[in-house]
Amino acid sequence: MSRIPRCAWAAIGAALAVLALALLAGGGPAGAAPARIPEDGPRLGRATAPVEIREYADLQCPFCRDAALRTVPGVVRDLVAAGRVRLVFRPLAFIGPDSLRGARAAVAAGRQDRLWPLVERLYRAQGAENSGWLSEARLRSAARAAGLDLARFDRDRRSPAALAALRAAQREAQAAGVRATPTWVVRGPRGTRTLEGVPTPAQVARAVRAVAPAPD
Repeated sequence: MSRIPRCAWAAIGAALAVLALALLAGGGPAGAAPARIPEDGPRLGRATAPVEIREYADLQCPFCRDAALRTVPGVVRDLVAAGRVRLVFRPLAFIGPDSLRGARAAVAAGRQDRLWPLVERLYRAQGAENSGWLSEARLRSAARAAGLDLARFDRDRRSPAALAALRAAQREAQAAGVRATPTWVVRGPRGTRTLEGVPTPAQVARAVRAVAPAPD
């Protein structure tokens, strides 16, 4: 897993503050979700599912990529599709510029309820950290393949609202004690469990059972 240095939280805040000033000045930086499973913003699964899993991830993090390709499909198949879990993606941006670009793209895709298809494509295209792999051309190609309206996508990812969403995700992660990516916070009627790294679907299922409603 990718550890988040303590100084990184301050760096993230500083980067978002600089971006906010640019936006206020009028500037701005230049596997799909399975069928029949509802998407709503960053959420995959039914809103009424009794357990929520929040995944905190950086789109540049190689461990997050492993989790997206090895953990998430089983969780979706066994837990989300069955209506037992809703899965929520919370983007963080602590590794570098590509992290911030990807996080803002994820937020924008969520506004069209296409976050999960975009995130999967970006993980599959992931390059070396801070290599500039997430170019504008690659980002827009992934967005097009994910079925996004590109004009709206471009507008939304450069908006102050996207920046506010990233700040909220940062605050939420700090409050939850997130120290590494990916981190999975599993909440249900019987409490909270936290997993770090790349758990197996079976490990996630055990955490879900621990917090799910008690059987009749």
